[in-house]
Amino acid sequence: MEEAFELQVIFKGKTYTLDVQFIQTGYVHQFRVKTLDWSLIFELDEERNYRVINAGDELKEIPQGLVEAILVQIQKLHG
Repeated sequence: MEEAFELQVIFKGKTYTLDVQFIQTGYVHQFRVKTLDWSLIFELDEERNYRVINAGDELKEIPQGLVEAILVQIQKLHG
C-alpha cells in the first residue's frame, strides 16, 4: 500500500512543505520524505522509534536540526 501526502515542518522559523510517501509492506512501513534536494527513508527500529535508514554521505549534508524536526512530525503521525 502506498499513500502520498504533504508534511509541514518548521525549522529555524521557516515552514517547509515536504512530499511524503507512506509505504506499507506486510508488517513493516516506511515514510519516504523528499526534502529540498534529498530523499530520506524513516522506519521503526526495534524499540519502536523512527530512524533514518538510508544514512550515507547525503545525510551529512542535511542540517541535523531539519532531520530532527521531520522526525518529530513523523512520530506525531504514528502516535
